Amino acid sequence: MGMYKPAHPGEVIKELWLEPLGLTLTETAKRLGVTRKTISKIINGHGSITPEMALRLEIVFGASAQSWMNMQTIYDLMQMSELRKTLLKSLRNPTHVSRATA
Repeated sequence: MGMYKPAHPGEVIKELWLEPLGLTLTETAKRLGVTRKTISKIINGHGSITPEMALRLEIVFGASAQSWMNMQTIYDLMQMSELRKTLLKSLRNPTHVSRATA
């Protein structure tokens, strides 16, 4: 069974708000009070939702800032799956164990 791959928050914004409302990136940027470049990066999956952006999205589109932050965190963690595999191997089978002395 394959792992669930969460959508980037930008994809969610595009599919649930921009497309149904017929909003352009320029109109969306104006509503959010950010540059077109900023929202374009997020929509295209090259930018992340920051706490400030989460608040802006909450005010403009209604979903809670916490839900935007959770969505970004879940996406980011899934992107780290390869690093996780490497860390599991190295941390479970350390070649050198350092112990702090009290």
